[in-house]
Amino acid sequence: MKRLFAAAAALLLGCALPARAQDFPNRQISMIVVFAPGGATDVLARIAAEHMSRTLGRSVVVENVSGAGGQQVDSACVLAPAAVPQIQAGTMRGLLTAAATRNPNAPNVPSAAEAGVPDYIFQGWNAVFAPRGTPAPVVAKLDGALRAALADPAIRQRIEALGSIPAAPDQQGPEALARLVRSEVDRWSTVVRAAGIEPQ
Repeated sequence: MKRLFAAAAALLLGCALPARAQDFPNRQISMIVVFAPGGATDVLARIAAEHMSRTLGRSVVVENVSGAGGQQVDSACVLAPAAVPQIQAGTMRGLLTAAATRNPNAPNVPSAAEAGVPDYIFQGWNAVFAPRGTPAPVVAKLDGALRAALADPAIRQRIEALGSIPAAPDQQGPEALARLVRSEVDRWSTVVRAAGIEPQ
């Protein structure tokens, strides 16, 4: 299951910082997505950017800058945005959701705990990051615009139609995102050390 967080890996918000934060935004804002167009992250970014453009009064334009992560990988696991529509249509059977709870978009698919593998928890997530050194008032404006998008019922419906789950209000904002990133680093650092994985 994927969650869209307001506030890295998935989305990077890049913009030329204005001389004075109170002038922001004074030009187009680029939202950089590090994956190819058409994927779940790209679609989520475009949904958010569309609403943020209206809120901020300036265009938020999605730019795809894909890297080496775009290689083909064979896998027996399908992420929720790709699987949920097929599960709902009955063309795919979901064995479990790699989460502590069931995905509300596929309520008949058991959680990892219900399927007998309680430690099998892996939730993809997307977030918006601003460049280091962005003035706090600019971060607050961007955060407010993204929160407004996530609070819009029409936007939430579009996100949920992709099989994703918009972040709850208490999971939004820079502080909540910082906690999430710290917890992910701690969790995966343990896995990397235990597996003896070396950077390449």
